[in-house]
Amino acid sequence: YFAITRESSTSMGFRRAMENYGWTVIFLKSIVISPKPFLELEYIVSRIIQNNYEACVFLSGAAVDILMLNAGSTGNTSALITKLRSIRTICIGPRTKERLSHYGIDSVILPKTYNTQGLIEYLSSYKDQLRRVVMPRSQLGDSKILISLSRLGISVDQHQLYDISTNSVIDDEWKLFFYLLKNRNVDAVGFTSPSSVRALFQIVERGASHDDMNYLRHLNGLVSIGHKTTTELKNYCSGRIVEAVEHTLDGIALASRLI
Repeated sequence: YFAITRESSTSMGFRRAMENYGWTVIFLKSIVISPKPFLELEYIVSRIIQNNYEACVFLSGAAVDILMLNAGSTGNTSALITKLRSIRTICIGPRTKERLSHYGIDSVILPKTYNTQGLIEYLSSYKDQLRRVVMPRSQLGDSKILISLSRLGISVDQHQLYDISTNSVIDDEWKLFFYLLKNRNVDAVGFTSPSSVRALFQIVERGASHDDMNYLRHLNGLVSIGHKTTTELKNYCSGRIVEAVEHTLDGIALASRLI
């Protein structure tokens, strides 16, 4: 069994890929995304539309959905789409690009490597053409991009669209996970973000025994989506961690073959 900190509704392709590798997947909703208040989001949408940005950077599909839903509620959808089509709209990976395409924003740029460093390298190559960049993101966002671009003389306006908290609902997938954990049938766990690492261990600590927690901490089948997630995992685990080369669900699926 392979458990992953991801909702099943957004990950059917991942399930099929993992089944091809011989895994049975358990989807664990570990975090909850809470959008900022409506008026705050409306202000952010208007800022993006009205300001002279040369680029907009998206680090998650959630950021795209929250922006577009607010724009739809205030009649600003057309203006926001027009704006994003007229500048460089850059996203961290295929999943985020898919969400932008869903809203009709197809001229989207993907970096060569789907991670923070890939974004920095792409933006750095256009440093003479970029003076102002807007980045709508979560409250817990990594500061590496901001620091790197600031050193290049690129001004970055960050807007926090949502907060992330630990999920408090123990659904059937979580109940199955606890049952399998108790019987030592969890063979691997995949982590999709640093916040999902913290959340999973908080949830397990509340719902499992000390021995179960100890088993998880020493599990040699831990898969991380990227460097920041790996760093966070090391705060909780002493088992072997396999880090995905491509920081996507496809990358996690490929990394699972090394377990």
